[in-house]
Amino acid sequence: MCSSDLAATGCRDPPLGGGHGIAYVPPMILPIVAGAASWTFAEYVLHRWVGHSTTSKLAFAREHREHHRQRQYFAPWRSKLQLAVIVVGAMAVVVLPLAGLTAFAYIVSFVGTWLVYEVIHRDLHVRAPRTAIGRFLRRHHFRHHHVDPTTNHGVTSPFWDLLFRTRRPNVHVRIVRSRAPFWLAESPSDAPWMPDYELI
Repeated sequence: MCSSDLAATGCRDPPLGGGHGIAYVPPMILPIVAGAASWTFAEYVLHRWVGHSTTSKLAFAREHREHHRQRQYFAPWRSKLQLAVIVVGAMAVVVLPLAGLTAFAYIVSFVGTWLVYEVIHRDLHVRAPRTAIGRFLRRHHFRHHHVDPTTNHGVTSPFWDLLFRTRRPNVHVRIVRSRAPFWLAESPSDAPWMPDYELI
């Protein structure tokens, strides 16, 4: 004797995926993945075409140029929060009425990935790497800062650089010592990441 909820299946357990088949994807996964992916694209676009515009008068462009001039400069959190309020407000007005909870999941994922980007970007500049991924991201980003600012625009991922062919190899990065992040300039010569750089 089986329970009434299994009687319709001939008393067999439902298949993997809750009866939707093996390829079933929970509904909220797609907007979460789309929100995160959208941020990485926005990060690339903002960095490449706004941050490095020589004519833009936008605050982001001014702050980004200053970030390249001063090795420890970051835009104030106040400015970032103001921008976040505008972006989230605009997204909410446009997509929430159309897609409800799905849009909410997308927005939360987009903003959450933006916050992860802010943490990672600051970490690249102020702390020595602790993992192989950390070493890779620092080489990738510091090639942009210290070798060629027209390349390696992605900070959290090289994906869009690969797609748009702006990624360049970053095995060994030459940096003027006076412009190097403090953690790198003060690293002992036998630190595991030192083979990644040449301080001149």
